[in-house]
Amino acid sequence: MLLCIVALYATVHHVALYATVHHMALYAAVLHVALYATVHHVALYATVHQLALYATVHHVALYPTVHHVALYAAVLHVALYAAVHHVALYATVHHVALYAAVLHVALYATVHHVALYDTVHHVALYA
Repeated sequence: MLLCIVALYATVHHVALYATVHHMALYAAVLHVALYATVHHVALYATVHQLALYATVHHVALYPTVHHVALYAAVLHVALYAAVHHVALYATVHHVALYAAVLHVALYATVHHVALYDTVHHVALYA
């Protein structure tokens, strides 16, 4: 009877020890999985933030480039505008100068025509 009690006691403790060991192993496995997931979550989090930072930095770098191009285009537009107006002003000045020259020639011819008319009439009157 004593032998059966000892055997039962040993069996119960063996089962309890077995269950404890497996419980600890399961607990360790769960913690290992949790740790693995945490590490990967942190790595994924860092990767996402690194990509976001990379995109932000490149977006910031692209922003001045776009504005530089826009500024360059604006400067060229202003330069073109000035060139067109300079050409238009140049043409206007030369047109005015040409107009003045034509009027000057016409005035010169008129004065000489009047002088010639007076001379002819003076000669005719003299004769």
